[in-house]
Amino acid sequence: MDQALIDDDLFRTVSSRRVLSGFGAVFRDPHEYDSGYERVGAADGAADALYALSDKSARADAFISHSWSDHPTLKWLALSYYANMNRAVAASLVTCLALLAVLLVHSRGDVLAYGGAWWLLPIFLSAPLVAFVLALGGGGRRRWWLDKLCVHQRDASLRAAGIRELPNHLAR
Repeated sequence: MDQALIDDDLFRTVSSRRVLSGFGAVFRDPHEYDSGYERVGAADGAADALYALSDKSARADAFISHSWSDHPTLKWLALSYYANMNRAVAASLVTCLALLAVLLVHSRGDVLAYGGAWWLLPIFLSAPLVAFVLALGGGGRRRWWLDKLCVHQRDASLRAAGIRELPNHLAR
């Protein structure tokens, strides 16, 4: 395929950090399904704002087409799992080990020194959980082609051109 025939300006990606920020706020567009005449301007503006979140790019780490009918939180959880589950588990384990190390150093190696300390349970339960959730929701440095952000959803000519060029970019 002739590379000169591919329109690189139409191939866009978005950072995984941007997609996952705000617990998947990009999936909570209140104007997504607006078709009433009085709301068309708001829907067009929302589509422009979402499209502006993506950037021209030469590569994509993943091609993602989301289900328009699924709940936004489920989309965020699925993408977070895909992008960050290993990092979240590692962060949780490192937090547990760090807490144990601090506890052992502080007690000078006497593992029974803190017997009956009521404040240990909340710390040992909450700190690894907080580390897990923070790492799970982090974005990372991946570049994703996400249909909702990388193909304009309201401008018919931009949408058609973006979809028309997609096979060319996938073939690279």
